[in-house]
Amino acid sequence: MTTRKKEGKILKDTSPSLHFKELIDRVKTNQNLHINDFTQFYIVDLLSRFLLTQNLFLSEKKKFEEEPLALKLYRALEERSIEEKIAILKQIGDVALYISGFFSESLAKKIVDIDYYISMGEGAYGAASELAKRKENKEIVVDVFKELSVKFKKIVDLLTEVSELSELTTDKDLIRIYEKWTRTKSPRLKKKLIEKGIIPVFRKIGENNS
Repeated sequence: MTTRKKEGKILKDTSPSLHFKELIDRVKTNQNLHINDFTQFYIVDLLSRFLLTQNLFLSEKKKFEEEPLALKLYRALEERSIEEKIAILKQIGDVALYISGFFSESLAKKIVDIDYYISMGEGAYGAASELAKRKENKEIVVDVFKELSVKFKKIVDLLTEVSELSELTTDKDLIRIYEKWTRTKSPRLKKKLIEKGIIPVFRKIGENNS
């Protein structure tokens, strides 16, 4: 368990980020998959952000909106600013990767299937990588987006196994439990999360460890 200060609070946690990093390290070995450290950090951050499912629907400008990926892609093509293009393409890639890896089974009965999300994700990350080449000091970003594009299907497989190991595809999955706990601070949900080893406990400085 780690302890660190954040905005006047003490954060004691076995954090979601650590949880996902440990699982990804394990699955990489299982699948004999190599991804660079920056790409792995990006994926861990993505999984941690999307623990709160509403983050799936935040736009690149942090506005809440449900918009098909095809429309986002159209906006990216129409956008003049390179920075805005990259931001939209990044969001397309992130959503496509997460849904493909964690919710592929739910796509089986829908008109838009997993192949659509894989195609959108590969293309979005690839385009973002090319655009990032035009900016200064973007070498790491270029490499991360390029690897996400080139290895998209392999990373989807990686996330699928991470999902299975985390039991995130069941009705009582950690995503929903964590999301509810952040809103309610329910002791019952806290206990469930502790049992899974993924509970962040926020305590004010000076508060007793009761």
